[in-house]
Amino acid sequence: MTEVKPDRRLDPKGFVITNYTQDIITDPPMELLMQFKKGTKLIYNKNIVEFNIKSGKFLWFAEDGSCYLLNRMYEM
Repeated sequence: MTEVKPDRRLDPKGFVITNYTQDIITDPPMELLMQFKKGTKLIYNKNIVEFNIKSGKFLWFAEDGSCYLLNRMYEM
């Protein structure tokens, strides 16, 4: 999920959060990434302190820092 705190004095004012830390996979193996296709890119507008997406099930932070929603190639 995304969260914004527009009244915060300092940056960052926008955050990506999860309910469970065990849901975070750092440096996922290519075999895992191959099960998904890249979807919408998460974009943060710092001028209006808003994200283009409010929530999603699978997020991937690319090496360049971009964040994308992922869609399963097939349901399990």
